[in-house]
Amino acid sequence: MNFVPISIPFFGSGLILLLLSLYAWRRQDLARPASAFGLFMLAIGIYSIGYGFELTSPDLETALFWSKVQYVGILTYPILFILFVFQYQGRTDWLNPRLTFALFFPAILFYIVKLFDGNLHWIYATTQFVEVNGWQVLSFTWGPLYLFVSMYQAFTVSIGILLMVQRRYFSSQLYRRQIDIMLISASFVYLVYFIYLLDIPVPGMEGIDIIPLSFAVLAIGVSIAIFRYGLLDLTPVARDTLIETLNDGVLVLDKLSRIVDANPRALEILGWQAPPYGELAQVRVADWLDLKFLEGLSKTAKRDLEISEGMEPIYYEMTISLLADKQKERVGYLALIHDVTEQKQVEQMLAELSLSDELTGLYNRRGLNVLSEQLLRMADRVQLKALLFYSDIDGLKKINDSLGHKAGDQAICDAANILQDSFRSSDIVARIGGDEFVLLGLESVENSSSLIMERLQQKLADHASLGRDFELSISTGMAFYDWQNP
Repeated sequence: MNFVPISIPFFGSGLILLLLSLYAWRRQDLARPASAFGLFMLAIGIYSIGYGFELTSPDLETALFWSKVQYVGILTYPILFILFVFQYQGRTDWLNPRLTFALFFPAILFYIVKLFDGNLHWIYATTQFVEVNGWQVLSFTWGPLYLFVSMYQAFTVSIGILLMVQRRYFSSQLYRRQIDIMLISASFVYLVYFIYLLDIPVPGMEGIDIIPLSFAVLAIGVSIAIFRYGLLDLTPVARDTLIETLNDGVLVLDKLSRIVDANPRALEILGWQAPPYGELAQVRVADWLDLKFLEGLSKTAKRDLEISEGMEPIYYEMTISLLADKQKERVGYLALIHDVTEQKQVEQMLAELSLSDELTGLYNRRGLNVLSEQLLRMADRVQLKALLFYSDIDGLKKINDSLGHKAGDQAICDAANILQDSFRSSDIVARIGGDEFVLLGLESVENSSSLIMERLQQKLADHASLGRDFELSISTGMAFYDWQNP
């Protein structure tokens, strides 16, 4: 073996590709396209390293041996590329044994021909060692099948690229970035491939197959997609078919709590023009996702938030789930944001119905029992007396009998309004029976029993001006609550 400097880039490129292949293969349980991607990288890694050994071959026979090794990668990488595209796009229904065999069958035939090409001369018609720039390289002329092999590769790669272009058109911004990187990298390889086939001279590389070097560019591009945009962690299928149209907001964070994805509904809820890719969640959604909360998350948790838009508040519930791999290592977070405004309104309505009197809007007996306990505890805490008024309407039965129940209901509502206006808004006014009311409040200078009774009498006197068909009269008794002698 003769070491030549020109072989270094090919060995380096091949090593990078093999490492990427190993990385992808180890992630096949986490991401569907990882297995095909790993094999794709392995194929072009074999191609690149095989060519590096060909360049260091001491004689023609050794160079032809490494040429046969290269053809394992040369004939399989186009097929593995299109299988990777199928998996990445979620077209698992296409990955049936019949189609897979149809794709590999020409490659198998071509490789059999390559193994016996020393006698057949169908791929390499003639071969020889020639000196270029001071080192010996394998030179050959095309055999009758060489162009068919090249067309087969170009056709297969073209299908993969067209499918990626189609996917890009229907993808969101994040996945367009992934696809753009892969398309640019693959297109560069495609361009170099045709430069080689058209025998366009590249200065300093005369007689050298530069296609393996172009795969170094592909490796760098895909590495960016992997490490920057999570190519093997996120695939667009579920997102494009479900998350994009989901009525709930979806946020995807990596293990460092950086935002890596957000669907349109999340943008709408959070008021973002575009997903802030790479920014920390505890900065952009601090009300929901602080770092301490995320670090302490063990499985799934929920958080509530109220956002005021105009006069009516909107309530959201965020469900945050920890994403872990098979080794239980944290790999990220998934947050679903659900609008629970209607649910909150129903809960509030039910709570009000259960504590409120339907006719007057005052608290009912249950509401009085619940709220009076809180008020009396406050009286103990602030060391103030409380006032209790017990009132009922005089002659309600007479109003009902002579004027009808509609007039009786009006009398009840008028009495409720008078009693409520006689107390402060912070005091408790409740209807506990047909014509019975209870009023409870803390005693203060402006809320003394004498002032309340004066206001009550004045309100009753003013009621006559309303022109009702009945005269309203209310009997009231009063008691004190003394925090020192409860």
